Amino acid sequence: MATRQQSAREFVKTWSSPNKGREDADRQTFWNDLLQRVYGINDYYNYITYEKDVQVKAGGKVTTRRIDGYIPSTKVMIEMKGKKVKDLTKPLKQSGGGWRPHAF
Repeated sequence: MATRQQSAREFVKTWSSPNKGREDADRQTFWNDLLQRVYGINDYYNYITYEKDVQVKAGGKVTTRRIDGYIPSTKVMIEMKGKKVKDLTKPLKQSGGGWRPHAF
């Protein structure tokens, strides 16, 4: 059986290939693979919610926006970016507020 470190290396190798890493096309597959292969969460379909509607204040009124993923048990919101991402050190104006993305 592979260790978590070995699984993580295989995951990185898979997702580093040129045909992977498209934000819209790969986001759910990426997270399902990460949760299952690296973290050992086999029931990932009960663990993460995709395309979750959220209410935010924008321009003085409340509007509905959508986040790419949400993990309720950890209260983690996910906003995916493709491989051709811009500078991750700069805040993004998105979902009604400024976010500073973190890459892992």
